[in-house]
Amino acid sequence: MRTFKSFTMSDAGEETAPQITVKESRGMLNIRYEFPGVYMVRKQSDVDGDTLLFTMLDLPEAGTLRESGRPAVPSFGRYVQIPANHAYAVSVKLGEPVVMEDVMVEPAQAMMMDSDVPHKYEYDEAFYKRSTPYPEDVVTVSGPFEIDGYTALLVQVRPFQAIPAKHQVKVYTKVDVSLKLRSRAGQPDSALRLQGQDQRAFGNLFLNPRRDISSLGKAKLKLPEIPILLKPVGPEFLILHGSDFKGAADKLAEWKETKDMETTVVNINDVGATVDDVKAYIRERRGLLMSRLRYVLLMGDINTIPSEPITGGFLGSNITDYYYSTQNDPENGNDYQLPWLALGRIPVQSSSDAYRVVNQIIDYEKTPPSDSEYYRRMISAAMFQGSTGTDTRGYLWTMEQIREHMVGLGFTVDRIYVADCNDPEHYHNGVEVPQAIKDAIVSSSVATDLLIQAINDGQVAFGHRDHGIESGWHEPPLLLSHLDQVETDMPSVFFSINCLTGKFDKSGTAECFAEGLLALDGGAPSLVAATRVSGTWVNHQLITGLYDSCWPGVIDTFPGSTYSYPLLHNRLGDMLAYAKTYLPTTGTSADQIKDEMEIYHVIGDPTLEVWTDEPEQFALKATLLNRQAINKKLLVALKPLPPETTMSVYLEYYPNLQPVRPRRTLLRRVSVKNHKTVLPLSLYTRPSIQKYEALLGKNHSLLGVISGAHKRRLVICVTAPGYRYRELKLEF
Repeated sequence: MRTFKSFTMSDAGEETAPQITVKESRGMLNIRYEFPGVYMVRKQSDVDGDTLLFTMLDLPEAGTLRESGRPAVPSFGRYVQIPANHAYAVSVKLGEPVVMEDVMVEPAQAMMMDSDVPHKYEYDEAFYKRSTPYPEDVVTVSGPFEIDGYTALLVQVRPFQAIPAKHQVKVYTKVDVSLKLRSRAGQPDSALRLQGQDQRAFGNLFLNPRRDISSLGKAKLKLPEIPILLKPVGPEFLILHGSDFKGAADKLAEWKETKDMETTVVNINDVGATVDDVKAYIRERRGLLMSRLRYVLLMGDINTIPSEPITGGFLGSNITDYYYSTQNDPENGNDYQLPWLALGRIPVQSSSDAYRVVNQIIDYEKTPPSDSEYYRRMISAAMFQGSTGTDTRGYLWTMEQIREHMVGLGFTVDRIYVADCNDPEHYHNGVEVPQAIKDAIVSSSVATDLLIQAINDGQVAFGHRDHGIESGWHEPPLLLSHLDQVETDMPSVFFSINCLTGKFDKSGTAECFAEGLLALDGGAPSLVAATRVSGTWVNHQLITGLYDSCWPGVIDTFPGSTYSYPLLHNRLGDMLAYAKTYLPTTGTSADQIKDEMEIYHVIGDPTLEVWTDEPEQFALKATLLNRQAINKKLLVALKPLPPETTMSVYLEYYPNLQPVRPRRTLLRRVSVKNHKTVLPLSLYTRPSIQKYEALLGKNHSLLGVISGAHKRRLVICVTAPGYRYRELKLEF
């Protein structure tokens, strides 16, 4: 039975959201937390043949401290920003506690996995005989971390202390945390931050997200008398590839350059054959002062570019690329590292497969579906697991919370649900299952048919929560063997949050489910999946973070007036990095977080820009002035003019008028600042002629192209985030 316990005398009703106030002053940050109430759910559990009565404490806006077999108490965490190069001291003031009697808090099922391995109920009998409060510390502060240009501390508040032997819970309804800041000797208040790298959404996880916190620093920053002008250096996107995949890597790089993403393509043979070689190379490039590098793609399977084996993980041994994306390796077995950049892998074995995946990525970004309804469609897939009518896993509850938010934003989110009982009655938190949910539950075979049809229709996103195996989803079933029924060129992005569906290190030529989706002509241009078995409760948090990254509001922001932002450009690698950064705020133990970060990957392109709305369109006109002159001028008119509009002008020609694939040479690439732009195309000096003749190849002179010996034209390409790619060709 689910009941509400209020800690206030107001008539506010069943209010559980923490009330938070943040006050900043020179050298001091004060945070007050007030917890008005909690839901309590009584549960009977079988423990080694005995029936014990436990109580679940449900604070919906918070996470849960989950240490195997110990009381699962609410945990509310958020990051706070402090000035760079500052030390901090923490002081905590607790209000008078409220004591709840006859409450034995249910034990955390931290080892529960999204696999078909039977779960043994976790109950630490010796721990439940203790009379000391758990957790010992109501407030913990860790860090500092570097998060998207922020210098961050993680403040975790656990206002409920269980006293297991006495069946009591102490509740601190008011908690005050003070952070006293002190600038380090000889260090400035702020670190250099690369402009244009603010991804916006990461501020959703902060209690003080405002970028300018100069009033908080203890020391005043003295600017140098002569300003130092620093410009970003290096590529934004690095593609490491095997020798067989250079052509595909170059093709992807050319497209990304058209989108004004500076990209460098590097053969793995020039880097080194070991994990340490790859780490050192990426970290050195990312660590340069004012480095622009934010994304890395590994093109090739683990026989081409090695992946790192990890032993002694929380749920077993792992295989991971994750530490190619972090600033450091873990310092000890239970330490986790936050993402430093976004990473992906295209785990192909042949050149043809590499081209197929690259073509899908380019098609998804360059020529998205013209069906306007496509941009409103999503799928929520999950299983209600609980043979007695009460859910034990939270799969369906998690997807329903996400679905409710997405429907509120105007999306059509079709449910594809199955159950292992005839009459689902309650979720794991005691909430009754609505009739609409019961009506949506279908048989496994019908669910598979619905999933195949949904793939054929194309969806903005598929979200799945249940068990997973290497060959696909356990329930509702969607396996590699079903994918031969997919007959579409409509794309869908998959959040396959379960076990093993991204196991790209399978032996021989066998492929995992994620690779199968990636290989389809339709299906997934890129997706998120796990290489190993994964934890049930931390998976719920990860998928919540994935959706919140682009459609903010799934995760509550605090204080209440704080506005939620979506990620800049909705890139898939940033989405996964955001979701991983969210995990430490949920109260999950460090060893579980480390495990989750290691096993989840972008299978595909980390820079893929996920369509979250129907793309806008450009009106584009172009006129070539002084056509007869060698040095020409191009007049381009463009409406509208959104931010980050990029125009690329290519010279394209067919050698000797032969009907073969045209050759293309970039003449100009500019950031468009005006609705009308005049571009001089003055590239035909003698050095330029020699340069481009070398590019055009033997027996094809640029002067011949200019004079008309070849069929030639100008190609004007325009891109901007959220807009459909536009291309215009001018014969001359």
